[in-house]
Amino acid sequence: MAGRNKVAFASTICSIGGGHVESITYASAAGSGNLSRSAAAAYALTHRAHPLSRGSIGDIVSVTVPGQDMVMVAVNVSLQNNSQKPSWIHTIQASLDTGGNTLSDDAAPAMDAQRYFEAFPDLKAHALDILTTETRLNPGSKVAGTVVVSFPVKADAFAARKSLTVTVTPYDELPVVMTK
Repeated sequence: MAGRNKVAFASTICSIGGGHVESITYASAAGSGNLSRSAAAAYALTHRAHPLSRGSIGDIVSVTVPGQDMVMVAVNVSLQNNSQKPSWIHTIQASLDTGGNTLSDDAAPAMDAQRYFEAFPDLKAHALDILTTETRLNPGSKVAGTVVVSFPVKADAFAARKSLTVTVTPYDELPVVMTK
């Protein structure tokens, strides 16, 4: 076909976030270029990983630890497994944003949390069963529980916090991040 520019294509495979995107390089009489950025962007937008579970924060109760600039905090959280398979909680962490400083703590194990409830009865005011690592979330099920953490701040700094975030990370899934 006379008068038409011939275009030559070469392709390679690129790996992006666990998926594969074909990178297409073209050359023509008008010039050459690479389509991989737009192909990668389209793939990233359409195949973005999403958490299979979701959750929310309910009641938050804090108590001052006498003789220390520290608060213990009981946080009620609820989780829902939206997956078709069961999942188990791997880690539970909380972080406190005071506006100028971010502090974090791992959730107390159930045995320690029970001792904290005995030592600080006000901490147990709205407590549910302790949410622990290795808790099983059946497909489509909801679970609610209390997470106990501590932060090295005074009670007034905790009360004036910018935010409190609880992150529950199931095995082999993206973390469920809940902020209040």
